[in-house]
Amino acid sequence: MKIVALEGLHGVGKTTVAEILATAMGVDVLETPYSAFRSIAPWVDANCERIAARLFFLAATKHTSDIICRDRGTLDALVLDRYIHSLQAMHRPGAVGRYLLRHMEPPTLSILLTAGEEKRTERLESRRASPPPESWLMGAKHAQERARCLRVFRRLCDVTIDTTSVSPAVVASTIIKLL
Repeated sequence: MKIVALEGLHGVGKTTVAEILATAMGVDVLETPYSAFRSIAPWVDANCERIAARLFFLAATKHTSDIICRDRGTLDALVLDRYIHSLQAMHRPGAVGRYLLRHMEPPTLSILLTAGEEKRTERLESRRASPPPESWLMGAKHAQERARCLRVFRRLCDVTIDTTSVSPAVVASTIIKLL
């Protein structure tokens, strides 16, 4: 089974590209955190201590991996909107997380989507979250953390695609060519 994981900071186009890519490939999109976890993820980010948030996102990512393992024999391919590299870059999983990550189903191809900060901010502000969650890492206040996350993503992902001035359809087409 081909597992394509789209990774990156909030606002780079992962969800939009994942939907276009999955439609073009005739497969499903699986989001991390999975729907059972997704509804409480913003609350966890906003209200929990970092260690609790790390454990939550670790459990959510492990759950996604379990679904992939369960469905491995019935699917030809799957597109993931975030997966294990997002956990590593954004939530610093620690020793327990590193142990569990070794036992998760790895992606066939992991793609880091990036965007210029102005474009990313524009996209995030269009979501009309008021105020935006800290996890969006917006503004000068979060510049060092964004840079750290991007270094981790670049080290882990197979390919990087800048979405700043490219349509999501072109990005999806580029990914299909990589497969």
